[in-house]
Amino acid sequence: MDRSGSDAAAGSTGAPPAAPGHLGYRADIDGLRALAVLPIVLFHAGVPGFGGGFVGVDVFFVISGYLIAANIWRDLRGGRFSLLSFYERRIRRIVPALVVMLAATTMVAWVLLVPFDLAKYARSLGATVVFASNIYFYGSTLYFDIAADQKPLLHTWSLAVEEQFYIVFPLLLMLLARWQRPVVLAGLMVLALASLALSIALTASQPAALFYLPFGRAWEFLVGALLAIAPLPRARLGGVLGDALGWLGIMMIAFAVATFDSAMHFPGAAALVPCIGAALVIGTGSGLSARLLGALPLRSIGLVSYSLYLWHWPLLVFYRYLHGPEIGGAAVAAILAASLVLAALSWRFVEQPWRRPGGVWTRPRLVGAALATALVFIAASWALPRLDRHVARFPPAVDRLARGSVDRNPRLVACNRPSIARIDADDLCRIGTPGAPPRFAVIGDSIADALVPGFDAAALANGTAGYAVTFTGCRPLLGASAVDPTCPSSYDATTRFLERHPEIRTVVLIGRWTTIFGDPRKTGELADGMPMFDSETVAPSPAENARVFARSMARLAGRLPGRRILIVASVPEQRIDVPRVLAMDALRGAPLPPGIARADHDARSDVGRAEIEAVTARPGFGLIDMSDTACTETECPLIDAAGHPLYYDHDHPSRTAAILWRAAFMDATR
Repeated sequence: MDRSGSDAAAGSTGAPPAAPGHLGYRADIDGLRALAVLPIVLFHAGVPGFGGGFVGVDVFFVISGYLIAANIWRDLRGGRFSLLSFYERRIRRIVPALVVMLAATTMVAWVLLVPFDLAKYARSLGATVVFASNIYFYGSTLYFDIAADQKPLLHTWSLAVEEQFYIVFPLLLMLLARWQRPVVLAGLMVLALASLALSIALTASQPAALFYLPFGRAWEFLVGALLAIAPLPRARLGGVLGDALGWLGIMMIAFAVATFDSAMHFPGAAALVPCIGAALVIGTGSGLSARLLGALPLRSIGLVSYSLYLWHWPLLVFYRYLHGPEIGGAAVAAILAASLVLAALSWRFVEQPWRRPGGVWTRPRLVGAALATALVFIAASWALPRLDRHVARFPPAVDRLARGSVDRNPRLVACNRPSIARIDADDLCRIGTPGAPPRFAVIGDSIADALVPGFDAAALANGTAGYAVTFTGCRPLLGASAVDPTCPSSYDATTRFLERHPEIRTVVLIGRWTTIFGDPRKTGELADGMPMFDSETVAPSPAENARVFARSMARLAGRLPGRRILIVASVPEQRIDVPRVLAMDALRGAPLPPGIARADHDARSDVGRAEIEAVTARPGFGLIDMSDTACTETECPLIDAAGHPLYYDHDHPSRTAAILWRAAFMDATR
């Protein structure tokens, strides 16, 4: 969140004179900052009526583009712009408060996060200090990522986008400044339109990329930049018209906050509403609307908006992490109050002392300190997960539960998602007895990977061996695809491998089948109803998914005649992130929740049951039903007799569980 403007004015609630070559203080822009940050905070807190509060980030981007461009443009036209001075100001305004927040957040993360989440946090910490967290979080929207409300540094993605803009934009403006203003405006306009067109064209198909990466966001900064270089004609927009445009801008922002929601395609064309609204407010800057924004309450919040943005999100994340996703009204109020107090303290004692050049912190010392601090955090990001392997951060009973988050197939990285070249070269992971001839293959998605240690243990007991071929996110369906376009080619290559090796007599297929057959309108599970396509699909639907499944199994049987094909089904799914919830409950001294009731599991397993049994009734097919293995008559437990979690998240069995359930795999591995 940019804090640019007059250095002298930034710490004042009045309107002091501007520093040479810089904008004079505008109280209404600080008020606009408040209008941006408050909806963000309330949206993150889940307060009703603020479903579109995320548009506050877009308002901030317009403000940033305006202030940065105005200051650079004035300095360039006056022949006094210094790139070194510009970046020095950026360090002074952004880094100190960020460093304090990162230090505090890292200490709490070490105390609170279970091992898997701590490792993820450490990676995000390293990305944040080099202002690349937007790229990291974009990449971590892929499979096996943790939920957004469990990422304490997720909010730093917008800071990264801003800093990436600040790296490129001054250089661009220096280049364009060789020409007259119309050429500069034309160049920026072309770039803005190209970015906007990219955002509109790709938001539906590439929502994560357009949300996190700078290419689809650049136009928002450029809207502000264009306004700074070619300001609205205030002489003609004064009085009633200017005030009306200011009110229109405020109403456009309020409309977006009140009516947008996180399910819509964004940014795209929808982002025009808050961005144009912000531009109208900035561009007019007069009348009753400007005086309202510049009033003391909004102005005061705007002054601390950067620190408020920094602090509110980690507080919300850690509260939810410890107590669960639902936050009561009293807790929301307490967290918001704490955020404001921390923001005020940060603004007064961290932001303000560092803002002005001079004193002991000369430019070389400032840059050296910033680099040294970055190296410390990078070292911490490397060290945290490694220390965690050797340091008991929790009491023993809690530690046992927390470490369930990393109780996974130890060969996941080496064996999951082999390339087609590896498959064609027969370079696949073997499990079971070393030296024994392979007799079976375990094939499937992440549920298959989770159960591989159980098949390994069963094969060792039988004195046999086999292969494990898993592709996270890909249901084992031959000739069919869903979201991931690599799935069909991966399974086709796997089938070619099986054709080359007739000694593999048993093929075990494991998938999260309920996501194929379930209708989310009936099951309430958002992951259900994943559209499946094959060459015969006309229109996707839950019913068509069942037909795709049946056709896929027929294709596989046709290409592997005489083989035994077993389908593993009814692996219980829990409704909580098991290690985290159990560890946090134990840490608070709360009673541990039970596993999902057997009746609920059976009802969930009925999704697709008829379709699976219709296939497994065919000659050559068989069914491994995990219900009786993983559940008692009354529930599907969360922990074993020794207190180790049976799941490493909400639906993937832990290594402990897979080995515990190995009896179910004995026949398949003979």
